[in-house]
Amino acid sequence: MAGRGTSEGRYLFEFDGVTAIRATEVSGLKKTHEEFELYESNRPNPHIGRGHFKVEAVKVKHGHALNSTGQEVFKWMDDFVRGFSVERRGGRLIVLDEDGLTPIAVYEMTLCVPISFEPETHSAGGKNASFFDFSIRPEDLFLL
Repeated sequence: MAGRGTSEGRYLFEFDGVTAIRATEVSGLKKTHEEFELYESNRPNPHIGRGHFKVEAVKVKHGHALNSTGQEVFKWMDDFVRGFSVERRGGRLIVLDEDGLTPIAVYEMTLCVPISFEPETHSAGGKNASFFDFSIRPEDLFLL
């Protein structure tokens, strides 16, 4: 039943130009702000104002590599680091309700740069879909 909150393992990740990715763990959705301080005359405490901000790297674990999704992410990263295509892509993380279908939060990420890609262990006896981990660094992050 929808509307009862979320639990781990219910994430849908989308990139421009890449098939949607289901993942079980996402971390690093963090935006930090470094304020500035301005001391005035003999005032004992500073005026505090808007300074700089940065968005941390977003790490996605256990992405489901169904069809060619893993290859699409790896190709984007490989082309980027080799300088063949240095386009930055937009992405969004959709947090799903416990039913796995109903979106309850959407994080929009702009001008993402790929940082890492790692296929998980390949096992001859495995019966599950292939999984992979990857990291990106967005220039900005919004909660829609």
